[in-house]
Amino acid sequence: ELNAHITNRPVSSIQPRTNQQTPVYSTRIRDIAPAIILTLVTCGLYGLYWIYTMANDSNEIFRANNMKEGPSAGVVLLLSIITCGIYTFVFYWQVSKQLSEVPTKGNYLVQDNSVISLVLALIGLSIVSMAIIQDEMNGIIKNAQG
Repeated sequence: ELNAHITNRPVSSIQPRTNQQTPVYSTRIRDIAPAIILTLVTCGLYGLYWIYTMANDSNEIFRANNMKEGPSAGVVLLLSIITCGIYTFVFYWQVSKQLSEVPTKGNYLVQDNSVISLVLALIGLSIVSMAIIQDEMNGIIKNAQG
């Protein structure tokens, strides 16, 4: 019912976008726990690599579904470094929003976690935003694999 309140539509009208042809993704499912641990142990350096792979993987998902791709992984990484992390807020919001629009098969529904990802990043919990986005991508890939 929370979804219905947010979208101002009755729950029965919220349907997943379905894809008639299941796309084949060249990206793989990535483990979230090791990524979190490595990000913490390396004082955020692994987090830069993780952002790079998320940008790459999300663009692969968008490309396979004939959707508009986001900025390249290199651009995302460069802007994140140049802006001292401020661009990552934009990236988390954009990629979460666009992942929620990826067509899926069956009853699988990708939640729009763009606001949650942005708020968590703004309060210093970017690693949680990254985990949420990675989980969304893993779910989309699992759904496509059957």
